[in-house]
Amino acid sequence: MYKYDWLDIMPNINLVTNIGYDSEATNNVVTSDSKTAQKFGNLPRYEINEINHPTLVEITLDNELKQLKHRIFQDKNVITIYFLVYFNLLNKIYNRLRKLYHFITK
Repeated sequence: MYKYDWLDIMPNINLVTNIGYDSEATNNVVTSDSKTAQKFGNLPRYEINEINHPTLVEITLDNELKQLKHRIFQDKNVITIYFLVYFNLLNKIYNRLRKLYHFITK
């Protein structure tokens, strides 16, 4: 989020209930028995009666990493994340070298 100059707002209470963790879900690719679904699915929601704007807005690296892990890597363990990033990087390098080779050999 910080990379794109976005801010992630974290309310003190849960404002929504995620009910779409099953085979008919539109946007979630996790199953209802996954860690993500168990942690974030079907949580009780609450109403906001009054909005109190903060006097201080700060970016915390800890929160950014938690959001990245949840949104991008769907709460996979650290070793799996490293492998995904590593192989994605290797794939990008391979594709660029392949394009360079085809450009040179024309």
